[in-house]
Amino acid sequence: MTRPRYIIQESDYFVAYKYLTRRAQVDGIRWLDVSVVDRDNGEVSQDVLDRVFYCCDAEQLNEWAARYLNSDQWRKLKQSIRNARRRAPGKSIEVSWDAWVLLRDESQKMGMTYSELIIEVLESRMYDE
Repeated sequence: MTRPRYIIQESDYFVAYKYLTRRAQVDGIRWLDVSVVDRDNGEVSQDVLDRVFYCCDAEQLNEWAARYLNSDQWRKLKQSIRNARRRAPGKSIEVSWDAWVLLRDESQKMGMTYSELIIEVLESRMYDE
């Protein structure tokens, strides 16, 4: 069993699941490294690959990946997760230091994210006019 260098987080579950199931569908059993597959009985079977489809949370996906992926496959999975994070929806804005300090302090006090705070303040101004 290859030891994972990365632990799939719940927030990354859907990206990891999509990546692994896609590999399973496209490449089939040849995608898995024969040296790490099903050491219990020495067989490489479609059942081993199909088990990934039944992983319903990050913990199960981690267990499957730890057992059946080699280091190169882990590296590619991790890269896929990183790429998905970079493509995540959202926009960046540049603010002055003073504006950032105000946002940080107020958002902590209100228990909100920066986005939630900005929206609330702007919406309240719109409705006050």
